[in-house]
Amino acid sequence: MDHAKEATLGTQVRMMAIVLLTISLFFFPVVIAGLYDYSLNEYWRSLPATSLDALPGSGTVKVAGEINSSSNVALGAHYVTTDVKDEWAWDCTDFFFITDGNASVKVVCTEYFEIKYPANYSFSYRKAPEYLRLDKVLIIGEVQMDSGQKVIHLKYMSSDGAPIERRTIGLVPAMLVFPPFFAGIAWGRWILVKRDRQHEKQIKGAVPRDISTEIALMGPSLKWISNPPGWSQKMKYAPTIALVAISISITAAILVLVHFHRGDIYWAGLFIGLILIFLVVMPIGLWYDRTTRSSKFAVSKKGIHFWYDDPEFLLLEARYIGWDEIETFGEVSIGDGKAWMIVKKNGVKIWIGTMLDEKSIMQVHGRWNDIRKRERNGSPK
Repeated sequence: MDHAKEATLGTQVRMMAIVLLTISLFFFPVVIAGLYDYSLNEYWRSLPATSLDALPGSGTVKVAGEINSSSNVALGAHYVTTDVKDEWAWDCTDFFFITDGNASVKVVCTEYFEIKYPANYSFSYRKAPEYLRLDKVLIIGEVQMDSGQKVIHLKYMSSDGAPIERRTIGLVPAMLVFPPFFAGIAWGRWILVKRDRQHEKQIKGAVPRDISTEIALMGPSLKWISNPPGWSQKMKYAPTIALVAISISITAAILVLVHFHRGDIYWAGLFIGLILIFLVVMPIGLWYDRTTRSSKFAVSKKGIHFWYDDPEFLLLEARYIGWDEIETFGEVSIGDGKAWMIVKKNGVKIWIGTMLDEKSIMQVHGRWNDIRKRERNGSPK
C-alpha cells in the first residue's frame, strides 16, 4: 500500500539529510584544519619564553632576540601569482642567526608555518617585506641538533613586541559545519524512527512466518525479461578499490612531501574533502543502485511487474505498478540532465530510471503510450 504524503515527505527529508551530511563531509577536513590552527596558536601563546643559552636539545621553544646576518637583508620575500591568490612568499631557503646577548643560534626557515610581516611594513605590490640585520624578533621553532650544534627550525616569527594574535577564525569552520552535520544525523534518525513506528503499526497482531513461505511463484502467464544490473560485480568494487588506493596514495604523498604554511592547510582540507566525497558517496551510490534494481521485469495488460532474486528484496521492494495507478510517465529535468519518473495518481513518485535500463524503459514507455492512445480512442486495454 502506498502512502503518498508520508512517502513524499520521507523522500524529501531523507534527501535533505543526505545533502546536509554530504556538505558536512566535504568541509569536515577544513574543520580539522581550523581546529588544528586554533589549538596550535593557543599553544604558542601559552608557551613560556626561553633564553638562548638555556635551549633544550629538542622540542618547541619561544625565544626573543636580535637578528644577526652577514647581509643586510636576513630574510626576504618574492611575489607569487596563482589562480587562487597573489601574495608575497618568504624566501624559505634563507637562514640567519638570532642572539639575545647570552648566546647565538642558527635559525633555518625551510619549514616555517607562519611568518608575520615586520611591524613597520605595510603591504605593497612593489616593495617586498624584509627582515633586516639587527631587527628584534620573536621566534617559535623546533630545536634540533646539527653537527653537535643546536639549530632552531623556524615555525613562527614576528617583530618582537607584537603579540601573537588569537586565531579564533579557526573555529569558524566548525561553527558552520557542525550544525548541518548534526541536523543531518537528527533528520536521518527521525526518518528511521518514523519508519520503525509505521512498520510496527502495520505488523501489529501479525503472525510471523518464514520468508521462504511468503515468496509467490513467478506468474506463468508473464513473459519475464532479464534486467541488466547497473554495475557488474567487478564494476561495483573496482572503482571503489581504485579510488581508495589512489586517494590514500595522494594524501600520503601530500602529507609526506609537502610542508604546509598556515594558509595552505585550509586549501589542503578542501582537497581532502573532495577525496572523502568520492571515497564515501560513490560506494554508497553503488550499493544503493544494487539494492533497487530488480533482476527481471515483465509487462502485462494490467501493469509493470518486477522480480527480485533476493527473498528480502522480493518482499520489501515494489513488485507491481498498475497502468491504472499511473498519472504521468516521462522524463523530468534534474539540473542539466534528465531522468525517467513515474508519478502515481496518489502523488507517489517512482524513479523508474534507477529500476530499469534505458532500453527497458523505452519498451515500457512504448506500452504505456499505446494504452493511453487506446484510452483516448475509447478502445479497451
